[in-house]
Amino acid sequence: MRLGPAKNTLRVQSCFGDKTTTRESIITSIEYAPFAKPTQVVATCKEAWTQACFHYSSVISVNNQWATLTCPQEAATTKVRLDAQATATWSSQHRGKGWRNKANRAHAVCDRDEYPPAYLLGPNDPARLNSGQNRQGQLVRYIPDSENRGAGSMWRGACFIPPVKEMSNDDIRSKVTLAPNNKKQVVNFRNLQQTYAAVSVDKHPEFTIGKWEQKKPPSGDDGLRDNPCWPSAIAADDPGFALLTYDAYYDTHDQPYDYQAAYVKGSNGS
Repeated sequence: MRLGPAKNTLRVQSCFGDKTTTRESIITSIEYAPFAKPTQVVATCKEAWTQACFHYSSVISVNNQWATLTCPQEAATTKVRLDAQATATWSSQHRGKGWRNKANRAHAVCDRDEYPPAYLLGPNDPARLNSGQNRQGQLVRYIPDSENRGAGSMWRGACFIPPVKEMSNDDIRSKVTLAPNNKKQVVNFRNLQQTYAAVSVDKHPEFTIGKWEQKKPPSGDDGLRDNPCWPSAIAADDPGFALLTYDAYYDTHDQPYDYQAAYVKGSNGS
C-alpha cells in the first residue's frame, strides 16, 4: 500500500507462517535531474480567499515574472522551512502604537500574507534576496488569517507531492533500492525495515495560478478598500495600510500617516 499525503511511502507486507514482515520504502526528498522536464502545477485561487487572491493577482499584474514560479531544489522534501524578511519588515513599518489594535478593524485576527511565498523561492532568488528591502522582493498584504492560511494550501507540497504521486509502486521500490548509500538510510525494528532515500526525478514542477474566483472588488484598488483588516476608522485616507510602505501602490497614492509613530487622532490618523 501507499501511505502519506504524497504517497511517498510504499509498504509491503509478507507472511511466513505466523510471522508478518513489513518493509517500507520511503522517499524523503527528490532531486530534479539536470534536464528534468518543466511540469506545471496549476492552482485555483478560491473565492473564500478573496483578499489573498486580490493580493496575488495585483502583485503578479506588476511583476509578471512571478506568474509562474519554478520550484527551488530546497523545497523538494517532506520537511522544509524557508523564511524570508518581508513580513518582519511590514511589522516594523507598522509598529506605532494603536495602528494594529484589533478594536479598530472589522476582522479580529489578521496575518501578513507574502507573495511570492517563501516556499517557492530558492536562496538566491532575487525575490528572496530583496525581501524586506525593496519592491523587487516579496510583497505583503495584511489580510484575514483564514484567507492567508487557506490560500497557502495552493502551493503546499507542490514541489514534492506531484512527481512522487505519479511514480508507480515499482518506481518507488527500484529508486529507493538503487539510491546510493550516501542518499539512503536503513532502519531495522523487530519485524519492520524502513529505507529512507533521496531519489532523482525527471520532472521539475512549476507553480502557477490558473483560475481566479474572487469577484470584482466593488470599490476598486484591487480590493484594498474591502479589506476587513484595514483599520478604516483611524486610517480613513489610506487603504494601503495593508501594504509595505515601498509598494508600487504609493507611486500613485498619498501616504498620509506615519505608521511607525503612535496613532494620534487628527494629527497622525483620522
